[in-house]
Amino acid sequence: MQSGEMIRAARAAVRREWWLVVITVVAALAGAALAGGGPKTTYQAQATFVADTTLLNRYKGVPTPDDVVRDVGTASVRASVAASVGVPASAVSGVRLSGFGNPQNRLLVAFGSADRATALAVVRATDAVVLDYVARRTELERTNYQVAVDEADATIGSLRKTLDSSTLDAWQRSDLEFKLWQVQEARIQSKDVVDVISSVYMLQGEPTVAATSSTSALASRLAAALLAGLFAGLLLAGGREALLRRRETARS
Repeated sequence: MQSGEMIRAARAAVRREWWLVVITVVAALAGAALAGGGPKTTYQAQATFVADTTLLNRYKGVPTPDDVVRDVGTASVRASVAASVGVPASAVSGVRLSGFGNPQNRLLVAFGSADRATALAVVRATDAVVLDYVARRTELERTNYQVAVDEADATIGSLRKTLDSSTLDAWQRSDLEFKLWQVQEARIQSKDVVDVISSVYMLQGEPTVAATSSTSALASRLAAALLAGLFAGLLLAGGREALLRRRETARS
């Protein structure tokens, strides 16, 4: 049979066995819809940290967003987050941390779950881990500057006692007053570092939660089922036509 005849035969088979094709397609679509359980809602929670780029660039002990992503995104940290929320460790494997900005000055924490409360709890627990990690990483730097503050306080006290002495001449008093001013300025700068270095990462507002539906996944599944059902229906129609022809040939 030539190709033209085969095409005509196939068209004739579809016209006669159209009901078989329709039944097969409907069955495939119904099966795909029931297997997927319909559209599902996922709650995406996220929080954003803003980093002080001045502190990032000035002090070596301050972790960059890449440092936070690398160290906080480990399996052990995720396990601690899961324990604090009260869910299995595998349930929080989808926690995402990413740094962005040019230069990088923001850190995004995101997590999706079918349960809104769980999504929000996991993000908040991860936020707490980030803040604790930053505090531990900056502790040495903060301690060093606190030592500088304590030393400055001792020097200021000593200089003031000397200035209270009546044995100083005008030039000596002027020189000591200038040194006192220098030490006070240095103390102010060191104290500023002590006060702000642990808060180099600040949360930008409260975590947000957005609901997303999996309708796109359902549509893709139904489209695949439609093609599969159509193909199977055509095969069944062709097979039934061939079987009927054989019976007619056998009878004749």
